[in-house]
Amino acid sequence: MANVPNAETIRSAAKLLNDNEIWQDALDAIVANYNDMWVNSEPVEQTRRENAYYMIQAVGKLRTEIKTMCNAGSLNKQIAQNNVKSKG
Repeated sequence: MANVPNAETIRSAAKLLNDNEIWQDALDAIVANYNDMWVNSEPVEQTRRENAYYMIQAVGKLRTEIKTMCNAGSLNKQIAQNNVKSKG
């Protein structure tokens, strides 16, 4: 059975990604590429524009999920600390 990472491990990994300039630059480049694809599409290339739109949205959702993981880990840690204080 595979080890399931704990909340702190997930939070730390998400924070590393979120704070990594190379990762952010790569996501920015992907968005710029799909934005360029959309802007330079021909009027008859509806599917191409839609695909570019969906990919840009997917990158945005990825960024949001990584930020959520960063915050959720911090929130879980804070809740655990509060639980320890209330028991003590």
